[in-house]
Amino acid sequence: MQDLIERLSNAIDKALADTEEGPASSSTTRELAYAAQSALTALVEHPELADVDYGEPDPAENERVSAALAQGGSIREGAKVLGVSTHRMKHLIIQHRVEWPRGWRERQAERRAQAKDPTCG
Repeated sequence: MQDLIERLSNAIDKALADTEEGPASSSTTRELAYAAQSALTALVEHPELADVDYGEPDPAENERVSAALAQGGSIREGAKVLGVSTHRMKHLIIQHRVEWPRGWRERQAERRAQAKDPTCG
């Protein structure tokens, strides 16, 4: 961890030094370096942030998300069923790897097969 902090700190210092000498277009690089510097400061001051282990998704929550989507029929209605925001619902879909919309993989494979088949269309 200390090695990572040291390397990141050196990279920030180099980026800041390069932008001081560089053209006016280096403002983006300077802004990114300052943002990285802020993140590094937070990491040094609060090392517990780097040690967060989210673990495996809860299977019961996975079932609740799937059931809410099935009941609601859409992300918005499913979020209402669970009592969460649509942003949180999308996060849960990704976290639990819920296939949504349902059956899209099969439809996509079918479209690809039809595109390759010269007798279709």
